[in-house]
Amino acid sequence: MFYTTPDNLETEINELEKSISAFKDGSLHPVQFRGIRVPFGIYEQREDDTYMLRIRCTGGAITAPQLRRVGELAQQYGRPYTHITTRQELQLHDVELDSITPIIRELYKVGLSTRGGGGSTIRNIISSYDSGTTDKDVFDVFPYVVALTNRLITEGDSWTLPRKLKFSFSSDPKDNANALVQDLGFIAKIDEDGNKGFIVYVAGGMGRRARPGKVIHEFLPVEQMFAVTYALKNLFHAYGNRKNKHSNRLRFLWEELGEELFCKYYFAEFYSYRPADDQQLLNDALTATYNLAQPSAIKIENFEFDQWCEEYVTEQKQTGLYSVKIPVVLGDFYNDDIQVVADAIEGSGDDLIRFTMDQNIVVRNLNLEGLFKLYQAIQARDILAATPQLFGNIISCTGADTCKLGICLPKGLMPHIQERLAKDGVIGATLNKLKINISGCSNGCGQHLAADIGFSGRAKRKDGISIPAYNIFLGANINASETEFAQEISWIHSRDVPAFTSKFLKEYLASGKDEFLDFLAVGGLEKARTIAEELQENIPSFEDDKNYYFDWSSKEIFSTVKMGQGECSAGLFDMIDVDRKIIIQKTAELEGTVDKDIASKAIYALVLSSARMLLVTRGVDASSDDKIFNAFKSGFIDTGLVDKSFIALIDVAKVYAEKVAESYKDDALALGQRLLKLYDTMDNTFNFKTESEQVIGQEDKSGLADSSAEAKTETVESKTIKSKDYRGVGCPMNFVKTKIDLATMKTGEQLEILLDDGAPIDNVPRSVLAEGHKIVSQDKIDDFWKVLIEKG
Repeated sequence: MFYTTPDNLETEINELEKSISAFKDGSLHPVQFRGIRVPFGIYEQREDDTYMLRIRCTGGAITAPQLRRVGELAQQYGRPYTHITTRQELQLHDVELDSITPIIRELYKVGLSTRGGGGSTIRNIISSYDSGTTDKDVFDVFPYVVALTNRLITEGDSWTLPRKLKFSFSSDPKDNANALVQDLGFIAKIDEDGNKGFIVYVAGGMGRRARPGKVIHEFLPVEQMFAVTYALKNLFHAYGNRKNKHSNRLRFLWEELGEELFCKYYFAEFYSYRPADDQQLLNDALTATYNLAQPSAIKIENFEFDQWCEEYVTEQKQTGLYSVKIPVVLGDFYNDDIQVVADAIEGSGDDLIRFTMDQNIVVRNLNLEGLFKLYQAIQARDILAATPQLFGNIISCTGADTCKLGICLPKGLMPHIQERLAKDGVIGATLNKLKINISGCSNGCGQHLAADIGFSGRAKRKDGISIPAYNIFLGANINASETEFAQEISWIHSRDVPAFTSKFLKEYLASGKDEFLDFLAVGGLEKARTIAEELQENIPSFEDDKNYYFDWSSKEIFSTVKMGQGECSAGLFDMIDVDRKIIIQKTAELEGTVDKDIASKAIYALVLSSARMLLVTRGVDASSDDKIFNAFKSGFIDTGLVDKSFIALIDVAKVYAEKVAESYKDDALALGQRLLKLYDTMDNTFNFKTESEQVIGQEDKSGLADSSAEAKTETVESKTIKSKDYRGVGCPMNFVKTKIDLATMKTGEQLEILLDDGAPIDNVPRSVLAEGHKIVSQDKIDDFWKVLIEKG
């Protein structure tokens, strides 16, 4: 096992099963269900009622028995292969809804989890696949990846972020794990005194508005890495843009706050961190022992084996042990092949398998005998490591094959690139280190911006008809000394990508340059543009060649009409958009309808959506209409955000439901408009403004308790104490509820809250202080805490 599944995971699986049942019987809204399943690593595919499950594999590591079981589950419940992702995870495709919890329970039995495979969560932490086996290591970073994973997956606020956070560890100073283009990246470093640490980068990322990371620690002692993630999560929770999911990645927050303010808030959190079980987590990971094969004394005289070793095998720094890279076409590892590999390496040790960011597999820690046994198994099936290394370096996302955001079909394109290169003889050692990355759209799941040659899918038009196309990107340079994304130079029709790639690589080979970047610098970019322009000019009309109006492997004329909403950002707050649209829709209906029955139903739907739309911002997840109306009265009417004149409307709706009298139409319309206006005044962290522009929910927007907060405090004689029990309420909802309570109180009044041990007591008091309030006392009682807060 390379990570420890949380103690509460089995309970969460049971809750997921209940949610699936509720969704099937119609009692759970599809958007609410999406907010539950996506953070569990469950995505709906482009084909209705089919799902993808994404399995966490810390640092790309998995045991042979675990891999074998995953392959069996893929065979039994979905497609007959397991897909390797560019984040070193595994995916199962074409899974039916009723099969989801059986699969997740089987994964749990072998120590694997899908939790955090999607949504606004801490995603799988990636690392150098060869860490611990090569002389290029500064030191082995894998134990730190394990320790940090084991911490983060137990913390409730890891699953309720404003948007996803992606982390990476690189053991190589040249950054072979793309740490510089993550939300948080660690690159191993040893200081002048011999202490282990990291250069730490934050707010990087690929995809839309890609940015390289910024150095926030020139040298961070290894044991302080927990403080970094603590600070970053708290900063993101406090200031991340929950209102606009297109602007809420960490790199956008850096730009919104600016470097000075971002760093001020970050270091305030960093220095407030109090270690808990840090040393124990590190010790457990650093002292973990794995059974390794002993060097073999046998001699093998086999010419084909020697050739294969020269192409795919690397001697490790451990004497007598070897690593072998197994290319996996398109990252699709078929179950039959999984079983062959698992059988071949059985008995060779525990720490054997790593998935790479180029969607391949490395089997490590093999002695010569084990290496030859694996070679024989692979050759007997004529699979995997039997193609030029360049072919194994080509990676792609699934694109429109399964993804709702996909435009093109890179998995259909890639075999034709390979076929054209082989046909034209464009292979050889010079090309073996090149990276060709393909994304089905601009979001960058295929990491086209980090490639030597990158393609991202797009739609173009020819004679008014849509055609599949790709933007061309060239010359990424991702390393610790300098970081440059591949630059966009032109576009090409999907059907012409193989021809473009072949012609362009021929130019590279003919240039005599060993380094690809050197070739680009002496005319390579211009040659690429010229080739692309020539191919653009020769796109045939629909009448001349209908193939150009079909994407590779597609049986339908190219179109984007089946594109859907992406699910990566699905979370608790998506119902706001659903209700907002209902308010607008029902408003339009009521302004035109004359039928009394239709009007009554529309009035009720309008009132219900108005009452429900913003409840989540007040920490409420009401499960019935009555609870929605009651929570709306207490959270919005009683607090003055909505006028008391609407109480009668709410009470009538509670009693008469869809038979509410048509005479309430004007009141319902007015309520809908009030909630839409309230939404418009809501800031990115769910604070509202009243008509007098007083901020409701966060009096001190600075995020830090300072002397200015004290200056605003008014002394009052009353020390009225309110009590709330927030045990069992996870982060950040426990703080949201506390924040709402404080917003209804006067300065100087006191609030007593009960919190669970662990993340709640670590996070809520700190957040309360950051908003300018005072912690009067904080006492542990049995297994929970009593916290007394004075309103600032």
